[in-house]
Amino acid sequence: MSRARAGLAALLVALLLGGCTAVPSAPFERPEIYPDRTSPEAAWRTFGWAWRTGDVEVLQQVLGGRLKSDITKELARNGPEATSEYYRRDAQDVVVEEARWIEKGDAIAYLRVVLRSSAVARAELDFAFAGRGASRPSEDWVVTGKKLVR
Repeated sequence: MSRARAGLAALLVALLLGGCTAVPSAPFERPEIYPDRTSPEAAWRTFGWAWRTGDVEVLQQVLGGRLKSDITKELARNGPEATSEYYRRDAQDVVVEEARWIEKGDAIAYLRVVLRSSAVARAELDFAFAGRGASRPSEDWVVTGKKLVR
């Protein structure tokens, strides 16, 4: 693909994402505010950075549902250092090639992402997010699930 066509393709992806810089299409970078769970986008950025760096303390804060249960079990079995290394090793070179919100409401959101890494040529996943909390659920978001699409 020529350089011009590659640039056009990148621009189209950005437009398809609604110009939303909140969904990174590169390796995960440290968010300006960390940790931040005030929106689905903020929870996604926080999750991505915590996953990449193996920040188990923040992962415990930003994961909910079955994913929270999984990390709790992993910590009980292997301890914080080994669990951190597991997450860090898994995500070190992950790149988000595409990302788009399938649904984004006041208390639930779904993000479809295409990831690649040295270990996986391409994986398309749906991530589920839920706003939680008694008074203002939409200001405390967590990643509650992931599902392999293809």
